[in-house]
Amino acid sequence: MIGTGMGLVNVPSLLIVGIYFKRKLNLAHGLVMIGSCTGQLIFVTLFAYLNTTYGWRGTLLILAGLSANVMVCGAVFRPLKKPPSRTWTNYSDNAEVELGAAGPYGKKPNNVSLEESDVPDYKDFHDNEKISKRSFDALKHLGTVSAINICITIPMLALYQICTFLVGAAIFIPLVHLVNKAVISGTSKENAAMLATIIGAGNILSRGGYGWFVDNGYISAHTLFLIATLFCAVETMTFVLTDIYSILAVLCFLYGIHFGILAALSFIIPRLLVTQEQVPPVIGLTYFVHSMGNVTGSVLAGWLYDITGSYTSSFVTCAGIYALAAIFFLPIYCFLSKQHNLDQSN
Repeated sequence: MIGTGMGLVNVPSLLIVGIYFKRKLNLAHGLVMIGSCTGQLIFVTLFAYLNTTYGWRGTLLILAGLSANVMVCGAVFRPLKKPPSRTWTNYSDNAEVELGAAGPYGKKPNNVSLEESDVPDYKDFHDNEKISKRSFDALKHLGTVSAINICITIPMLALYQICTFLVGAAIFIPLVHLVNKAVISGTSKENAAMLATIIGAGNILSRGGYGWFVDNGYISAHTLFLIATLFCAVETMTFVLTDIYSILAVLCFLYGIHFGILAALSFIIPRLLVTQEQVPPVIGLTYFVHSMGNVTGSVLAGWLYDITGSYTSSFVTCAGIYALAAIFFLPIYCFLSKQHNLDQSN
């Protein structure tokens, strides 16, 4: 039930950011995602203190009260006075049809025929019609833009879901095993635990800062995603090559930076592959696939350790998964780079 509640909160929050922010979406998205990793750092210590002071029952009651404030935050959000303009993209001939505004890169649309029925009309939801008819229209629209259908019609999106699963599977393996590996290597438990905190510090820094570089055009989102994936592969492999604490600390900070970039951009890249109307179901599917990867990766790492009795196999496998994710992302990178160059030339 807790996991279901978290999913029902996280996915809408990612969508809400996209509604309120357009030009500075990457920066806003990164700042919002700082909250999750900051909470993880704070609540580890807070939970230990509350458990010692109030016991586990009292601690859960306090945490439940804190979680209830999410409803207050949700109540603050209000719909925009003017619905965001809609754009339909035809990827078969790289053409765009403008529906009240320029495309995602400010490009003027080409001459492409578009039937009126192909574009969902959100005004139907505001008319004074019968509830049954509105519900039928909503279900019909939901079936039209279901994430599975979108993946079938947009192969790059289907390929990206594979990449998302791989990144999700690899991203938490170092967090699960790095502390224990350091302890076995002779590092004190306190210093070993500090490695996880260092990863969290790099994570916070990158999530809050990457959006500034992307939004100001210094680097594209898809290029940054590919670079971060490759660096995560290299850093994870390097974890098994040294037991020197100072080097591990530097590697953890670097991994935290690239880890944070991947975690944030995982929900930005799909927006570049679909239209605005397709974003909600696609973000939901991406969140689901990413979470399935998280579960699979942690179980795989534990299984490898049980078989081999060494953490080396877990880190080598993790590095291999990152490398495989980068390979799957290469066609997407080429596709988005071509689209971006075409938009800039026009």
